[in-house]
Amino acid sequence: VTRPGSFSGTRSMAVAKLFTRKNVALGRYRLELNAGARSSTIYFDVVKAVKTTTVRVSAGDAHSCALISGGKVKCWGDNHLGELGNGGKVDSTAPVAAKGITNAKVVTTGTFTTCALISGGKIKCWGDNSHGKLGAGPNYPSMSSLPISVSGIAHAVGVSSGADHSCALLAGGTVRCWGRNNSG
Repeated sequence: VTRPGSFSGTRSMAVAKLFTRKNVALGRYRLELNAGARSSTIYFDVVKAVKTTTVRVSAGDAHSCALISGGKVKCWGDNHLGELGNGGKVDSTAPVAAKGITNAKVVTTGTFTTCALISGGKIKCWGDNSHGKLGAGPNYPSMSSLPISVSGIAHAVGVSSGADHSCALLAGGTVRCWGRNNSG
């Protein structure tokens, strides 16, 4: 399926828009992204159908998360640093609920980290905290398998994660970022 247009950064798209048929079968899929002479191929597996309407999906290094209607977040894949947010460190091929997340508006994933924008403008993150990727301050442990609030963020209207950092767009148009700053 060809989707014309352009964008920079990350973009979420409902899985239904990627497929011409209404039902997505379990199995392995290939997604080719082309921009002029540059292209990338992403392979992904549909291992279990989530029985609610999926609003957005985000893929990290070795885990993925979906924002489910009603504001819940379900994640699957690698979990050795708590990036699934279910309170454990056991990998899961089936989607598991991130504990305490019931009113999310956006979910985003980085390398071994997940963040969610919560109703009311707060952001919660979980997973790897190296380089301060959870935004919880300098004295927080190296990881959290449960969602924790990002310090100093209120009135956020958007959030996006890179490999080792995340940024929040605040009401009024300012941006606050946290995590690794090795490239400015």
